[in-house]
Amino acid sequence: MLGVLFGALLYGSISDRYGRLKAIYIGLAFTIIAGCASSVATSVYMYAFLRLLVGINLGCSIALYVLSVEIVGATERHIMSVLGSVGFAIGIIVYAALGYFIRNWRVLSMLTSASGFTFYAFHLVLVESPRWLLSHGHTARAEKVLRKIALGNGKHYPAHVSLKRPVSTKQATLLDVYGNALLLRWTLIQVYSWCVNSTVYYGLTLAAGDLVSSLYMGIALSGVIEIPAVVFTLYLVKRFGRRLPLCLCMLLGGTSCIAIYLIPVTVSRRLLIQNVCALFGKLCISSSFATIYIHSAELFPTSVRNAGMGIVSVGARLGGTLSPFIVLLGDHFYDMHFVIFGLLAFTAGLLNLLLPETLNKPTLESIEDLNAGFAKARGKELLAIDPSSVHHLQKLIEDEEAEDQMEEDVLWDTNSMERAKLMPAHV
Repeated sequence: MLGVLFGALLYGSISDRYGRLKAIYIGLAFTIIAGCASSVATSVYMYAFLRLLVGINLGCSIALYVLSVEIVGATERHIMSVLGSVGFAIGIIVYAALGYFIRNWRVLSMLTSASGFTFYAFHLVLVESPRWLLSHGHTARAEKVLRKIALGNGKHYPAHVSLKRPVSTKQATLLDVYGNALLLRWTLIQVYSWCVNSTVYYGLTLAAGDLVSSLYMGIALSGVIEIPAVVFTLYLVKRFGRRLPLCLCMLLGGTSCIAIYLIPVTVSRRLLIQNVCALFGKLCISSSFATIYIHSAELFPTSVRNAGMGIVSVGARLGGTLSPFIVLLGDHFYDMHFVIFGLLAFTAGLLNLLLPETLNKPTLESIEDLNAGFAKARGKELLAIDPSSVHHLQKLIEDEEAEDQMEEDVLWDTNSMERAKLMPAHV
């Protein structure tokens, strides 16, 4: 976990600077090498160092996620995002089964590490993010990628369309995320939310053995419950957006965790009820984890999206690092770890209401797009007006019914919307 914390920042910057695919291929190669090497480690210190390297290079997984949402249109981003959660759930189930049948940890580690080689078979079909190419001035390559995607979808790329690089005064860096007050506020909320999601998610997974007789069965069940959670998430984010389902799932997950603690000892079938609450809590937190990936990727501009996702991923790794120690509290204070998980989920769920909705909104391309929008800070309306949109803003201000929608509508620059129309609906 500690390695992934540093790797998320490292590969976030690499991906934004050199491209998504390069970061993925480099990170995966070192992950496989370090993982296989750890299988034959001769000392605990050597093993710990090699697993640290595995974690650092697993930071490239953020680039893989960002690539998956950047090669589709706005209406399909939630599908690409949630599919990754399905793979994670299946991985938990498969790993629990492998652990049950392969009791030699060296063989198990070697087998799972070497499985990463299969990913390189997708090199023939994977393409670089056209959004990244366009934001870095590689217009011709971006058009080539879009033509390839259109051909794969059985569609014709419009001959009269020519892409233009987004207008930006400078190359965005990680520091720009902290230099913009609105983006910084969004980022801090997301870092906390990611930290809580990870803490509760891994905490409930690690505590699975506390409520069932078999550790392998408990972990497998925690993976199985994530599959209906993903299906549930697909419906929620499509129908109700990102922000409200994220808040609701975290509140329900927190309630389930606290309920585990509050069930009286005298209640018959208490263990069964606790198991139901734990599985329902895992379902809710898995749904919120899938949703927060979508929401965060849509909030960050393309120029700093991977770096931004790296920052919030640091919060997730901190949460994952803390979760085992919180679970250990249950050995000293009966079921107290479930209370902590519940309270954390409650606070994070409410904080997410401060973030804007992104359903069917075109993604921002640069920090300048964000600066040209509408923001609220400490009850004051701060408006940076683009001269070309003054008339549109005046109409919104005059329309009382549209006041609640104004922040979301003008946040996305008109030019970004036009660029988003060029993106195909499916890969």
